[in-house]
Amino acid sequence: MDAIIRNRLKYTEPDYSQDWQYTTNSTATLVTKYIGANTVVVTPNKIKKLPVVLQNSPNASSGVFTNNQNITSVTFSDGITFTNNSMVYTFYSCTNLTQAPNIPNSVTNMYRTFYYCTNLTQAPIIPNSVTNMSYTFFNCKNLTQAPNIPNSVTDMSCTFQYCNNLTQAPIIPNSVTNMSKTFSYCYNLTQAPNIPNSVTNMAYTFSNCTNLTQAPIIPNNVTSMASTFANCYNITQAPIIPNNVTSMAYTFSSCSNLIGSIIIRSENITGFRNCFYNTNASKIKNVYIPFKYANGVNTKTYNSAFNTTYGINGKNGVTVYDINTYTG
Repeated sequence: MDAIIRNRLKYTEPDYSQDWQYTTNSTATLVTKYIGANTVVVTPNKIKKLPVVLQNSPNASSGVFTNNQNITSVTFSDGITFTNNSMVYTFYSCTNLTQAPNIPNSVTNMYRTFYYCTNLTQAPIIPNSVTNMSYTFFNCKNLTQAPNIPNSVTDMSCTFQYCNNLTQAPIIPNSVTNMSKTFSYCYNLTQAPNIPNSVTNMAYTFSNCTNLTQAPIIPNNVTSMASTFANCYNITQAPIIPNNVTSMAYTFSSCSNLIGSIIIRSENITGFRNCFYNTNASKIKNVYIPFKYANGVNTKTYNSAFNTTYGINGKNGVTVYDINTYTG
């Protein structure tokens, strides 16, 4: 027993300065950069006998692992935390990273965490503390399976944009409000997820999802549908456009197989610019909109649909009718 105690007392901490840039104070060691040459990296949980805190990055050039083209795998030791609970830009453009680390339960912000990690094949578990997943897996083109999205997340803008090999979308929780460009350019996505009622922004959500065959139901709180299904040329039937949508510029642009009746319930659409641009004019599209407000005045939707420059009536196989005449 005495020998064991003596050996423990002789323990000498490794020289972490060979692999890590850091500073210390009375309570913690702040790690600012990994400078080592190893491809498989394990972060120490203590340096100078003090708990390690990894510095979050204010930009795309100063994260602990940002732009590191060498690392393939990183493991966070137990107890690792980040300044401001933020993993912003942590693995930005780590193009050879294939294995993502476990994410500490304290993290709230994962903005651009794995941005441009083009060889990442498996996503980590996202803890329930995370609220921001904007651009988290942007251009992770070898990612085939999305992680579960916790109920804490509110921002999923561009989360999986350019994840070309993603084949299945995750369940979107009721906490999410922003789905702008969430799955844009996910070429291999064949089925859209259910969109929760909390979502307000669906601009470009499925743009260039060229294998998507069916549009999801659009919830009533959505206001922006600009380019939502642009270049989704395998969609044949448009979803019902709910009451609160105000923007439909390029919504169905280049949806060349779109055909049939299209119901637009919103009275306040201010822009239809190129909504049906480059759709097949031989495929007849009957668009039903509210013509009048309750007071008899033309709706904003009517004025936009019949605008001589940016309107939709009489272009690309579209004919606009009063929604009150729809009998389908």
